[in-house]
Amino acid sequence: MSDPNPVTRHCGQCGHPFQAVPFVYGGHVLAVPRYCETCIAGNERAEALERERQEAQRLALAWERICPPLYRDTDPSRLECSPGPRETILSWQFGPKGLLAHGPARLGKTRLVYLLLSRLHHLERRKIIALTANAFSHRVSVLFGAGGGRGEAFIDSLTEVPVLFIDDIGKGRLTDRVESEFFHVIETRTAHLRPTLLTTNLNGEALRLMWSADRAEPLLGRFQEFFQTVAVVGQSTGEAI
Repeated sequence: MSDPNPVTRHCGQCGHPFQAVPFVYGGHVLAVPRYCETCIAGNERAEALERERQEAQRLALAWERICPPLYRDTDPSRLECSPGPRETILSWQFGPKGLLAHGPARLGKTRLVYLLLSRLHHLERRKIIALTANAFSHRVSVLFGAGGGRGEAFIDSLTEVPVLFIDDIGKGRLTDRVESEFFHVIETRTAHLRPTLLTTNLNGEALRLMWSADRAEPLLGRFQEFFQTVAVVGQSTGEAI
């Protein structure tokens, strides 16, 4: 069958006449285009821009849930830490090896990790869960106490998310349940090659002392094998874990 002859129509959007080729099947005209190619292309561009706007809005709302307001507007050059650790944290690349930033308080460890997370979220579109060690301890206690599988679901979400950030470990109330679930999260994530980002004010010996004897060495072993450790310092050299 030969191609159908075009017919002259007026575009339903701009009103200009154009040559429309009918859609024919089995010898029957099924439809005739209503819009000229210029308007169709314009509509496609507009739809693409709208999709981009909606995606940007989705990312912005998600970032508000991930990052507390205090850390959203950080100028890394104004932080107290030395340039080396700063660049090491900001240049971390997604992969099976996590990141453990340790050092004294108020040098910018948390702010630097949130700057890193902003790249992972906005540019690389990684799914992220971020919380403090205190929040982890509190939610473990409350959710496991409530029963109904809520605690297990919470821990599952932490083990399965592509990127997990726990800020300020060593600050939360460390019951046996909290310690057990923290160990489970780290063990499961390292076994499945999912990176975890951690910050702490403690060094290796202080971290060892905060956990029970049967978990301290395995945890430190995981940190040494599956984490890039960064000593965040001011002008002096930090102590390695």
